[in-house]
Amino acid sequence: MKRVKVSNNVIRRLPRYLRKLDDLQANGVSRISSFELGQQLGLTPSQIRQDFSCFGEFGQQGYGYNVAALREQIAMILGMDRGYKAILVGAGNIGHALMDNFSFADCGVHLVAAFDIKESLIGTEFKGVPVYDEKDMAAFVRENDISIAVLCVPKEVALNVTKILTDNGIEAIWNFTNIDLDVGESGVLVENVHATNTGNPIFIRLGHRNGTAPGTLRNVTVRNVFVEMPFGVPDIDYDLRGPGFSVNNPRPSSITGIPGHQVEDITLENIEIVYPGRASKGIYYYPLSQIHQVPEQIRSYPEFSMFGELPAWGFYVRHASGIRMRNVRLTLKDEDFRPAFVFDDAHAVSLEKVSLPLLTSGMPYYAKDSDFGDNCLDD
Repeated sequence: MKRVKVSNNVIRRLPRYLRKLDDLQANGVSRISSFELGQQLGLTPSQIRQDFSCFGEFGQQGYGYNVAALREQIAMILGMDRGYKAILVGAGNIGHALMDNFSFADCGVHLVAAFDIKESLIGTEFKGVPVYDEKDMAAFVRENDISIAVLCVPKEVALNVTKILTDNGIEAIWNFTNIDLDVGESGVLVENVHATNTGNPIFIRLGHRNGTAPGTLRNVTVRNVFVEMPFGVPDIDYDLRGPGFSVNNPRPSSITGIPGHQVEDITLENIEIVYPGRASKGIYYYPLSQIHQVPEQIRSYPEFSMFGELPAWGFYVRHASGIRMRNVRLTLKDEDFRPAFVFDDAHAVSLEKVSLPLLTSGMPYYAKDSDFGDNCLDD
C-alpha cells in the first residue's frame, strides 16, 4: 500500500465506505462498480476512484471492486486491525445488553474485561468477558495498556469513575450514563461515529440540575463523524420508540452552557452532517433580534429538545468559549430560511474550512455578544 498525504475529507468518508461494504457483504454482494457504489452513497464514481487511489489500486477496470477485499483494506486503513483494548465498567443491565448485542471485535476493539461492585457479578463471565471487582480497575488499566472504557455506571458515581479512568491512562470513553462527564484537563475524545436516522447530530450541554454550584464541561474533541438527520420522527419504524415530539422545525446541533458558566475548549474536526431543511416560518419563527427569548432551562434534564425551537439550522452555540471547528461540512436536503450558525455569548470561536451549501436562503451565521479568531467559511 503506497503512503501519501491524504486529505481529511477522504479520511472522513472512509467509515461511510466501510459501513456500506458491510451492508453489501451482508446481502451477498461480492463485487460492485464505482458507479453503483456512488449511487448508493450519493457520491460520483470519479470521487470514489480518487478516494481509493490515495491508498492503492483496489479495483479492476471492467470488473469493479471485490467487496470483501475492499472492506478488509479500508478496515486496515482505519486501524481496525490494531486490536485496541477496552474495558466495560458497570456490568448490569446496560452492560450486559452491550456485551450481548454489540460486536466490539467488528470495530477493531478487544473487550478484555468488565468491572462491577456487586458481589453477585464479580467472578462471573459473560460472553467470554470476565467480570472483576471495580476496586482493581485502576491497576488493571495501567498494567494491561487499556485505552478505551465503556461506561455503564449509575450517574451518582459516573464522575468519580471517569476521573479514575482518565488518571490511569484511558484515552477515550464511550458514555452510556445519563450525565455529562467532567474530565478536567485530560480531555475526552469521541471519534469515528456514523449515525443515520437520528433526531439530533451533536448535543453538548452544561446545566445545573442539582447541587450548590454547576460543574464544568471542557476539553472535548469530536472528530471523524458523519450524521444524517431525517425530517420526520427518527424512530418511527422502530419497535421501541422514544417520547413524542412537539411540532418544531428540525433542530440544529447545539453547544450550550448557562449564564456565568461556559462550556470550554470544544473541538469539532472532520464532521459531515446532512440536515433535512424544510424549515417553515409557519411552524415557528425567531427573529434574530429576539434570540434572547430562547429559554435557558438551567435546571432541566439535558436533551436536544429542551430549548424548543432554535434559530439556526446547523449549530446553535451559547455561553461557550474556545469553540474550534475544522473541516466541518454541513449540507441541506431542502431549503432552510434560518442561519447556519447562531452564536450568542460565544467567545474565541474559530471556524476553519467550514463548508455550507448554496441551497439556503438564510445567512451563513449570526453572532450576538461573541468574538471570533481565525475563520474560513467555504462556499
